[in-house]
Amino acid sequence: TTIASWNYWFKDVQAGTWRATDSKFTLRFNDVECEVLFRPLDTPDDVERVLSLEVTFAILDEFVNIPLQIVDALSSRVGRYKMPDGVPVTNYGVWGSSNPSTEDNQWYAYLHENLPENATYFHQPSGFSEDAENLEHLPGGRAYYVNQAKGKSLAWIKQFIDAEWGFSAAGKPVIGTFNADMHVAKSPLLYDKNAPLVIGFDPGLAGSAFILGQEDLHGRLQVYG
Repeated sequence: TTIASWNYWFKDVQAGTWRATDSKFTLRFNDVECEVLFRPLDTPDDVERVLSLEVTFAILDEFVNIPLQIVDALSSRVGRYKMPDGVPVTNYGVWGSSNPSTEDNQWYAYLHENLPENATYFHQPSGFSEDAENLEHLPGGRAYYVNQAKGKSLAWIKQFIDAEWGFSAAGKPVIGTFNADMHVAKSPLLYDKNAPLVIGFDPGLAGSAFILGQEDLHGRLQVYG
């Protein structure tokens, strides 16, 4: 997704040269030649990939999804790229942007409780506030966020429009009104051979869910397995 945004603003041939095999764009303008390397930083296994880099600076997109140990490794690799006869590196560091996550995310404690002295945290204004940013580039301007909020939960609005860190839902039922005494059968359910089976499948990276059931004559979903 970052590459797609980059290619929108900096077009191949016009702004520089794109090498798909290396995921590298060489940006050229005036007397500047800048190599932009696109790298995935999804898992702790990517630490080894980071430790081989020698770069001037790094930009992280959606950094709340990137493990802190990768960022720690990356911070030791910036300011390292310098041609032997080139200009000394005078401006280097790590920048990042992201939507907020939930308060049990390790980045929450890092930004709010353990922020290093050489780091700065900028909080984007709410989309509903007078200081809302980027409105001139959004369809409908200020109405964009009003339309986004329709049908959304208060937790979603807080996180993705107000740019506030959400509360963790870990360990809580997906359906808040779930009641085991009411929704779990006291005896084995019997299937209706004349009614169609309903199959639900939800694939996921951390695990998948699969159910088999039927809707009874009262409109209830009976889940057999």
